[in-house]
This record gives sequence, structure tokens and C-alpha cells, in this order.
Amino acid sequence: ARRAMADLEAASAQLDAADGARDRVQALTQTIQAFETGLGAMREGLRQAAINEASGLAASILNSGVLWTHNDSGDSARAFAMDTQGNHLGMYNITGAGATDWEDMAVGPGPTAGVSYLYLGDIGDNDAERDSIDIYRVPKPAVSVRFDLGDELRLRSQSTQAGMSYLSASDQAAVVQIENRGARPVEVKPLVRLDGTVIAYRLLNQPGAFATAYRLRLGPKDKVLLELDLSAIRTQVGRRYLQVYLMGLPTWGPFEHALMVSIED
Repeated sequence: ARRAMADLEAASAQLDAADGARDRVQALTQTIQAFETGLGAMREGLRQAAINEASGLAASILNSGVLWTHNDSGDSARAFAMDTQGNHLGMYNITGAGATDWEDMAVGPGPTAGVSYLYLGDIGDNDAERDSIDIYRVPKPAVSVRFDLGDELRLRSQSTQAGMSYLSASDQAAVVQIENRGARPVEVKPLVRLDGTVIAYRLLNQPGAFATAYRLRLGPKDKVLLELDLSAIRTQVGRRYLQVYLMGLPTWGPFEHALMVSIED
């Protein structure tokens, strides 16, 4: 009886171990699936930003959650900002720089105290043909743009008294925050577009009419909130991008926010 009891306990322990192993395998499988899903989303974000061969990667010091990357050889001299999910945030053209074969990048200090710099290494030489290599140092743009609106834009068909139809999303709040995180004042004129159509805006909770361009002067650490006018929009259903250009910062491409546009019945 004692031997039978011992055999039974041993068998029970083996079953428990097997159950634990199955649980661990299942948990590992779920983790791998989640990773593959996230990786697929990040790849799509990189593709949308024209990043086809990411070579370097650096985390922003000024903007938490922002990553910088660049393409390998074959691209122009530019760097891309994205979030940790791979969503495209902006493009930075490096004026006066070459781009023979960029291999890596870093973020660090430089000659001006309190200013964060991008370091980009044009150091690739696969065929050992280059007489020299280059490392470019440029100050990171200190102005950031954040979008306070959902990932879906629901449009309703409206008609004027004259019988003309248009699409409206006037019941949806859409706010854009522009912040100067640098140590120097900047002057910008935001231009907001969706599918090439310019969107009017005004300063949130301040008197003033909607306009397509305000000239804004931001001191160090200043920020403004822009309320977008979505009462009349020309766009198509599907995946679209709301873009904010900061005129006055000519080296920047647009900041972008992905939207799924749908039309309500």
C-alpha cells in the first residue's frame, strides 16, 4: 500500500509538471504572437515613413517615447522620428550633409550646454574605397507636436441650403499641442492638412476665428493648444494622415497622426 501510494504521488507530480510545462509553453506562444503582432504594426509604420532599411536607432532625450532612425545607403541625408510603436512623427532633413553610407546614429551633448544633438555616422565603406568618413552633428529640433484625438475620424454627410453636400466631423474634438522644449525662443506658423486639404484652427479657449495659419512665437518651455475645425472636410475613407507642418522650421517634414476615416450612415 505504501509503495502504491508513493507511485501515485510520483505520477501526480509528473502530471503537475506536465501541466506546468504546458502552461509555460502556452504563455510563451502568446508572448511570441503578441511580439509578432507588434512587430508587424511597427514595420507598417516604418514603411509609411519611407524607412526601408533602418540602420541606426537612438532614443530622444528631450522627448520621452520618441525614437530616431535613418536609412542605410541609398537615401538622402535625413533622419526620422517615430514613437515606440513605430508610428511616424516627423522627418528631419540634414542640410549640407552627405549620405554615402550611413551606418549608425546617437544622441548626446555638444558645444552648447543644455542642447541635445544628433550624431550621424556616414562611415560605411563596404568596398574599402573611401578616403575619408564623416560624422555629422546637428542640434535636435526642440519643437514637438502631439495629437489629442482618436485614431478614428467619423464623418457625417451634411447639406447646405443650396443643396451642396459635404462631410463634417464637427462633433469630434481635435486638438494639437505644439511645445518648445528647447532653451531658445522659436517662431512657427503651423499648417495643418488632411489629404492635401488645409484645415483651419484657432487657439483653444481663446477668442479668435478659425484660420489656416497663425504665426506663433514660443518661448522656452512654452506650449499652445490648437483646436481644429473639422466642420467641412474633403477626404476619402480608409487610412489617412493628419499632417502638421511647422513653417519657419524648413528642415522639418510633417508631424503625422494616422486616422481611420469612416462615414456614418
